[in-house]
Amino acid sequence: MLGGVDKSGSHLFTVYPHGSSDALPYAAMGSGSLAAISTLETGYTENMTMESAKMLVVRSILAGITNDLGSGSSVDLCVITSTGTSYLRNQTSNMHRTFQLESNSSVSLDSAATHAANFATATRVTSSQ
Repeated sequence: MLGGVDKSGSHLFTVYPHGSSDALPYAAMGSGSLAAISTLETGYTENMTMESAKMLVVRSILAGITNDLGSGSSVDLCVITSTGTSYLRNQTSNMHRTFQLESNSSVSLDSAATHAANFATATRVTSSQ
């Protein structure tokens, strides 16, 4: 994915290994992208606030993580605006789960996978917020 802001506004592109590209208001690529894109399609609206766009991206990445074993465990965001870029690491994780083993015992798996998610999602925010 390629994103940025210029004098005409914000832009988001996907570039595929075979050379094709798309310019869309939201995108998802990689192994968890099917679940992520369904969340983006359901939640995206024009002129989203920055906060609502970030929450949508977090939800879509979590959907991909939950439905794809190869997609890592944490959510990192990169926010690109006309004033700069900020990296928001470890926004949330879905690896805080408790599994029931037998009637009176359980084990908590905290950060079982430490590698980054191997797919990405993005939402273009067109409003000035």
